[in-house]
Amino acid sequence: MEDEIEGLDAKVLLNADPLEEGEQAAVDLKELQTAHPPPSRTSHTPLTLQQTPPPSMQALMSAINPVQQLVQALLAISQNMATPAPPNPPPPSQSCICAPDTFDGSNPEDLQAFILQCQITFNSYLHQYSTDTTKVFFAISYLKKTALEWFEQGVLEDNLEFTPAWCHSWVEFIKELRTHFGPTNPVGSAEIELRHLVMASNTRMAEYLVHFNTLASRIGWGEQVLRFQFYDGLPECLKDWLAMLGKPNSLCKLVQVTQCYDNLYWERQEEQRLM
Repeated sequence: MEDEIEGLDAKVLLNADPLEEGEQAAVDLKELQTAHPPPSRTSHTPLTLQQTPPPSMQALMSAINPVQQLVQALLAISQNMATPAPPNPPPPSQSCICAPDTFDGSNPEDLQAFILQCQITFNSYLHQYSTDTTKVFFAISYLKKTALEWFEQGVLEDNLEFTPAWCHSWVEFIKELRTHFGPTNPVGSAEIELRHLVMASNTRMAEYLVHFNTLASRIGWGEQVLRFQFYDGLPECLKDWLAMLGKPNSLCKLVQVTQCYDNLYWERQEEQRLM
């Protein structure tokens, strides 16, 4: 049977008409198209900007981004250097204040000067000494001996219920100081000292006027009494000037005229010394 089939195939092949060259090329092209069909035009879409680039393009872009960032950073630095920043405002100047003299309570006359020096410090550093407690303990830090020992127990007291009132009140602290370490009778002492206040002939009027105003501020004398006391303490040379040129009726005018005469007197003394 196999021999018969092979004979028939050979006979068919011998009887088949050979294809022309053109027809053979068409058959080959048709078979090629069937084996590899061309892509459909409707399914093809051009590459747009939103589509993901190929891996090689991604690598190139990732390499360019750091370079662009570096260039932008350099441009920003150059712009900052070209436009100088405004200068910083100068720091607020702080005045240099001398520390108060220590006070030990031995001389009552030194108390007023001590309080004045403390107040100058407080006025110069308002933010630092904004509370009464800071003022009190600042002043205590400049006390010595008996004065310091007087406030020792109040400073060391831990129980707030037994803390003295002067620990948190500057006014109460000053009262405590003046009661125990100030003059016994400040008004009476000022009156006695003012009655004996005399301006020396070899001193300038400024020194006499400072002492006079300090004592007058501590007592309640009227203007006419103070006017008389001011004139009474002047040296004879100034009284002679006032006798010749007239003595004003008010204390303020009397002080001004006397100050003018005193300046003329010392000016004349300087002329005589240089002659």
